[in-house]
Amino acid sequence: MDKSMQSHREYVFAQHKRCCTIANHLHHVCDAGIRQGIWEQAERVRRQKTWVQNDNFLVVPGTNFMMCVLPKCGSSSWHWLTRDLREPLSAGHQFGWQDRQKNTQIMQDLSPDDGAKLMSNENAFRGISVRHPFSKLVSGWNQKLARELTYASFLLEAYPHMQEYADDTDKLHVLTFENMAEYIAAYGHDVDNLDYHFLPMEYLCQPCLYPYNYVIKIESMGNDQNWLTHELNVERMPWQEKGPGYFNANQTNPVNILRTYFKNVKRETILKLMDIYYYDFVLFGYTFDVDTLTPGGLV
Repeated sequence: MDKSMQSHREYVFAQHKRCCTIANHLHHVCDAGIRQGIWEQAERVRRQKTWVQNDNFLVVPGTNFMMCVLPKCGSSSWHWLTRDLREPLSAGHQFGWQDRQKNTQIMQDLSPDDGAKLMSNENAFRGISVRHPFSKLVSGWNQKLARELTYASFLLEAYPHMQEYADDTDKLHVLTFENMAEYIAAYGHDVDNLDYHFLPMEYLCQPCLYPYNYVIKIESMGNDQNWLTHELNVERMPWQEKGPGYFNANQTNPVNILRTYFKNVKRETILKLMDIYYYDFVLFGYTFDVDTLTPGGLV
C-alpha cells in the first residue's frame, strides 16, 4: 500500500475514533443521569424505536442521515450539506433560504415509519453538532445583539428584563458582553427568558433521550472533514468550497477569545453561567477554569 494512502487512512481512523470517544462519553454521562432520575429511561427507549420529531433535526432518509443542528454551531454548513445529500449541488451553487426551508419541510413531513427506521437503524448517521457553551454565548451576543440589526431591537422588546441591562457603552451592541452575561446569569434558569440562540444545547437536542451515535465539535470540524466526507460519502464538506483551511481560519483561537471577553465578567456571574449551561459542559466534555479563564475540551 502507498505510504501516503496508508497515512491518510490512519488519519481518518483517528478522527473517527475521536468522535466516537466523545459520543461514548456522552452515553456514559447520560446513563449515570438516568440512574439518578434526571432523564427517564422509558422515554429514552421510546425515542430509540419511534419517531419523536424535534424542530432542530435535519434528515435525509434515503442516506440514513440525521443531524441535530444548533444555532452558532455550524448550522448553515449542516443545512448546506443536507441539501447536497438529498440533491447534489453543482460547484459554486449559492445556498439560499429556499434550500434551508426545504430541509426543514422534509423533516416535518417525515412519516412516523421512516422516522422510526432512522432512529433504529444501526448504520444510520445520527449526529449532534456542539460548541463550547461560552464560545456559543460570545458568538450569539456578537451577531444577534449588534445595533445594526433589527433582531437586537426585537430581543429588547421580547425580553423586557434585558432592557434593564442595555446602555450606550458598547457602540456596536445594544448590551455589553458583560451585561449580557449578567442578564443570563440573573434570568437564564427560566428558558422563557432566553432567546433561541442562547438556549442550552441539551435543552434543544435532548442528547440523553435520542440515540445519537456521533458528536461533532465545531472546534475540530476543520480537522474532521476528511473523516466526515468518507463517512457521509460526499466529495466535500460545505466549508471546503471556500478554500483550504477556511473553517479553521474562522475558528480563531477560542482560548484567547474567551479570555478576552470574560476578563471583565464577575467570577460569581461566570459560576452562575456554568450552572445554567451545566449539562452542556458535562455531556460534551467541555470545561472552564474560572481562575485562569481557560476553556477545555475543545477537541
